[in-house]
Amino acid sequence: MEAKLLRQTYYYDPLTGVFTRKKKWGSKLPGSPVGGLSQYGYVQLAFNGRTHTAQRLAWLYVYGVWPVGDVDHINRNRADNRIVNLRELSRVDNLANSGARKRSQSGVKGVSLRPLRNGRRPKKAWRADIMVNGNRTFLGNFYTIEDAAKARNLAEQKGT
Repeated sequence: MEAKLLRQTYYYDPLTGVFTRKKKWGSKLPGSPVGGLSQYGYVQLAFNGRTHTAQRLAWLYVYGVWPVGDVDHINRNRADNRIVNLRELSRVDNLANSGARKRSQSGVKGVSLRPLRNGRRPKKAWRADIMVNGNRTFLGNFYTIEDAAKARNLAEQKGT
């Protein structure tokens, strides 16, 4: 029912990921793009009296049902809503598909710089950790950031 209403209201181009109007609305002409960027970089648009993210509406438009879990952007570009770039994931799997945090000193997910001790940095200055099923696992301390990143990637591949 909602998918039908969405298709009557907007046109979605699965190759570009852009929604456009089907009907004139105020000064907005048919064919004009719909939506805007949220403060978090997601495209949002109004539908059926609510604001929705474009990736969830794209899923509804193409598959005819609301996604049960999260809709993830495979390439991590939050504004790229092409259907080939979208996949449905659980919240846990979606959170695992994140990069390093903005404030990360290493720039590598799961790798951090060990704190100073008595004003000096330890020789093995880089620490590697991984979070699995809500449990943090210590992978070791390393001399170089590269070695710590290798340990982290290996643990991620093994699913440790």
